[in-house]
Amino acid sequence: MPLDVYYIADKVSALKPGMAITVSAVELKTIHPMPLVGVLGPLWHGVDQIMEKVIGSSYEIRVTNDLMTGNVTFFRLNESLKDGRRTWVSPDRRDLFRRDLMGYLVPIR
Repeated sequence: MPLDVYYIADKVSALKPGMAITVSAVELKTIHPMPLVGVLGPLWHGVDQIMEKVIGSSYEIRVTNDLMTGNVTFFRLNESLKDGRRTWVSPDRRDLFRRDLMGYLVPIR
């Protein structure tokens, strides 16, 4: 049975500052990638679909991927980012950002 994206997004939204939730790779694989526009648009994988449904996710939620297991951890930052950096950007806008040394996304100017 596919993982309910809205259920996970609600769990991520409910995280208090400093808290985290981990979703297993097996569960994430049940979320089918979905193109944004027709068949030619960027693919929205499970993590992207979850983050898109969380209000403020670009500035408050950090996503880390365990390379050994494939599990994904959603972590709520203690404070929101306020300096233009982001933790996540939707796939259709990723080419407008680059990663800094800390792993945050900064706009390309």
